[in-house]
Amino acid sequence: MAEVSAADARAAGFASRDALTRQLGTALASGVPADAATTLYRIRVRFAGADARIALRDTTADLLASDDVFEDVRNKLDAMDRAARGPWTRATLRLIEARPATLAADLAAELGSLETRTFKQRVRRLKELGLTESLERGYRLSPRGALVVAKLRDEPRAEQRATTAQHPKASSSSSSSRTATRKRRRGSDDDDKPT
Repeated sequence: MAEVSAADARAAGFASRDALTRQLGTALASGVPADAATTLYRIRVRFAGADARIALRDTTADLLASDDVFEDVRNKLDAMDRAARGPWTRATLRLIEARPATLAADLAAELGSLETRTFKQRVRRLKELGLTESLERGYRLSPRGALVVAKLRDEPRAEQRATTAQHPKASSSSSSSRTATRKRRRGSDDDDKPT
């Protein structure tokens, strides 16, 4: 305690060194073990900078200017879906869009038997991409998140893209069979040509 100066006490939030000593005495009187009440640590904290996610969530110009940026976000969402037991990113974004400021427990229940803790962890991952914002109660889509959800709505479902990526031959053969079926329905000009 002798090493603690009046400036140290003020930096720790006490009005004076005596106020700190009184606080320690109160702790000892309340039954806190002496070593716990009298062991002091000096910790300095400084502002490391603004949270990069805050700036990112308001950034939409890059998504509007470049399809590559949107594709990168979409690929990250797809990777999160693949790493989980099934797709969840888009359903979670759509649910937050539809029900902003709703308790996490209520949103998790709406997604089925998902634990609230798991739901919150997943939303944190979306927040890392700048897509969601935490509110006093619940979440909302950030401006970036709203734009990503709108762009996702305009493209084929992730499940279809994943199937095509995993089985390109199945996709092209089903495309070929659709073409053959259309030709049979309307009658192909090739059937009338001499060989």
